[in-house]
Amino acid sequence: MIKLITYTPIDAIKSETENYKSLLSVSFDCTISTKALLELTRHRIDVSMTVTSTRYALKKLLRNETKFEYNQDGIKRSSKYLELTGDAIIDKIEVEHLEKIRDLVIWNQIKNDKLALMLPQMWKYDLMLTMGYDALVAFLKLRLHKSAHKNIRDMANDILGVLPKEYVELVKLDLGLK
Repeated sequence: MIKLITYTPIDAIKSETENYKSLLSVSFDCTISTKALLELTRHRIDVSMTVTSTRYALKKLLRNETKFEYNQDGIKRSSKYLELTGDAIIDKIEVEHLEKIRDLVIWNQIKNDKLALMLPQMWKYDLMLTMGYDALVAFLKLRLHKSAHKNIRDMANDILGVLPKEYVELVKLDLGLK
């Protein structure tokens, strides 16, 4: 899920300078798995990222949850915390793993710092992502490609889908897209 938070209106600055693209920026709220976050940070694109702290939020999130079982209800509730794959074997293991973490939270047996180390790569984070126009174009150029990591490719398509029309037209022009 991607939500556009803010952007610099092109019309507000275009008339003031020829290099207006360097003044453009966009910010998004996203939900992203650990795996996708690792893929995103692995490349040196000029972005600012802020993620939800598991250290402070983990126990708060799971404390009031009931037992996670691998059934329709358990899968639905665990999908709030995990980016499930649709592969029954993997998802079953991860739902059971989430239940073990929940159990440790309930019994308050391990401190959050150590508990956070047990989170799977499927764990979802809330991410605020801010980037300038050049970083946005570079990101989309790499991440819209069919060989990009699926989650990041989906994220790039979602970003393109929530951009203001004026940005989409400019980005498509710069990327040579129709």
